[in-house]
Amino acid sequence: MKKIIVFAGLFLVGVACGSDDNKIEKVFEPRQVEMETMAQGDYFGTSGEREFRVIREQREWNDLLDNSHVRSYISNPLYFEMDFTQFEIVVVSDIEKLPGGSSIDIVHIIENEKNVIVQVDGLIKGTEALRKNQPFHIVRIPKLSKPVLFELVESNLTDLKFREIWNLREFSPGLAPYHYYEVGDIRWIFTENNQVYTEVNHYSSDYHSKIPMNVSGNYTYTIQGDSIFLNSQLYQYKVMGDTLIVHWDVPADGIELIFLREH
Repeated sequence: MKKIIVFAGLFLVGVACGSDDNKIEKVFEPRQVEMETMAQGDYFGTSGEREFRVIREQREWNDLLDNSHVRSYISNPLYFEMDFTQFEIVVVSDIEKLPGGSSIDIVHIIENEKNVIVQVDGLIKGTEALRKNQPFHIVRIPKLSKPVLFELVESNLTDLKFREIWNLREFSPGLAPYHYYEVGDIRWIFTENNQVYTEVNHYSSDYHSKIPMNVSGNYTYTIQGDSIFLNSQLYQYKVMGDTLIVHWDVPADGIELIFLREH
C-alpha cells in the first residue's frame, strides 16, 4: 500500500508540472495570535516618547530590563531569560504626560500572510494629576518572524456581556507577591439588572479578605465610563479580548485582579 501511495503522488506531481491549470494555492487565513502579558504599568521611564517595537534578541531584552521601572512590574522571574527561538516580545509605551490614570493596551494581534498587525488602544484618559504618567504594555507571543505593523484602535470598555463567566487567575494584594488561581477557584458572572454572582471555591489564608465580593453570593455592580462600582466600592476596569482587569490605586499599594473569560 505504501508504494502505491508514493507512485500515485509522483504521477500527480508529473501531471501538475505539465499543466499550470492544476496548481492549487492554499489561501492564508488571518488569525488572532495568543499573547501573554509580561508587564504592564503606568511609568515606562525611558525617553518619554511613544515607543512601539518588537524584541527578538536576549541582548535587546536585557537592555530593557536594565530599566528599573519596567523590571519592577515583572512578577514572573522566568520572564528574565527568554527563549527567543520560540517567542518574540512586543513592547508599546505612550508619551510621558501629566494626566494620571491613563493606560495603553495591546488589545489584539493578528497574523496575516506577509505581516503581523498589533492593535493598540489608549483606554483610560485620566484627569489632572501631579505625578507624571507614561503607560506601557509588554506581551510575549509565539515566534512569527514577520514584519510587524502597529495600529491604533478604540476598544469598548463596556464589553461585560450577561451570563459570561470570568475566572480569577491572578490577584495582587498591593506590595505583596501575586497570588495565582486555577479555573473554577473564583468565578464572577455578570447577570441582568446590574447583578454579579460570585462563586468562591478557594480561600487564601492571608489576603483573601482584600478580594472584592470574596464570599459566594449575589452583589450589585454599576458601570460609569471606565469605572465600575462593585457592591458600592469604586474600582477601575478594562476588557481586552478575553481578559478583564479590575484594579484600584495599584502603584500606591492598591489591588489588581486579572480574570480570563471562560469559553
